[in-house]
Amino acid sequence: MRYFVGLALVLSCSGCAGDRAVLFKYYPNTKKTEVFPRIAERECAKYGRVAVYSGTGSAEYGSVTQAWRCEAN
Repeated sequence: MRYFVGLALVLSCSGCAGDRAVLFKYYPNTKKTEVFPRIAERECAKYGRVAVYSGTGSAEYGSVTQAWRCEAN
């Protein structure tokens, strides 16, 4: 039991047990959005995961958000 608790603690602290997401907030007329998939893939690869596009939304003051989930391979 002691080893199980220790392993669970290490996994939860290392980020392997939690969900990861990458969120981009930008203004449509100022940035090139074609680089976002590459950046999301690079950030998710740090945790051994793959970036999956999960949607676009609008925020205040005319900005737009893009969300990418990091899912297991």
